[in-house]
Amino acid sequence: MFKPAALAKWLSGLLTLAVLAACGFQLRGEHPVPFRTVAVQSAGYSLLSEELKRALREQGHAQIVAVTDKPDAVVILVSDEMERNIISINTAGRVREIELVRRFKYNIQQAGQEPQLVPYQILLRRDMTYDDVQVLSKAQEESFLYRDMQQDMIRQILRRMQAMQVSH
Repeated sequence: MFKPAALAKWLSGLLTLAVLAACGFQLRGEHPVPFRTVAVQSAGYSLLSEELKRALREQGHAQIVAVTDKPDAVVILVSDEMERNIISINTAGRVREIELVRRFKYNIQQAGQEPQLVPYQILLRRDMTYDDVQVLSKAQEESFLYRDMQQDMIRQILRRMQAMQVSH
């Protein structure tokens, strides 16, 4: 009927599921931000601010409003800096590897609370190989990595907002 090896695999899988269920493990799931209204403030147009607003809208819980509408929270985009550093060169003196760095600072001001003096900071780094023969493809790869870093920053901001306690 059952081969001993197949039965052992089946039982070990069942045991693993039982242990995970017993320890309270569950998938992360959706956790909306605890604010009914949110404003995103930046100096001028920012692709990051637009993406953050889109991500907040997709959650479906918070309404995006203007700062003048007295929202429950205001996300203030303080600075967004991108760097490109050479990590290594080959024996011919040509760039072989570069590091992309994105440093982002922001505040989250809740209604009725004192302003936060020191902004939150997100620092992301990505390494990539470089080949001056494949300039176009490496430029596209660099663009993809910066876009990935931006999505990572948005997820981190949303997680920070989800963890905040609302004061009413």
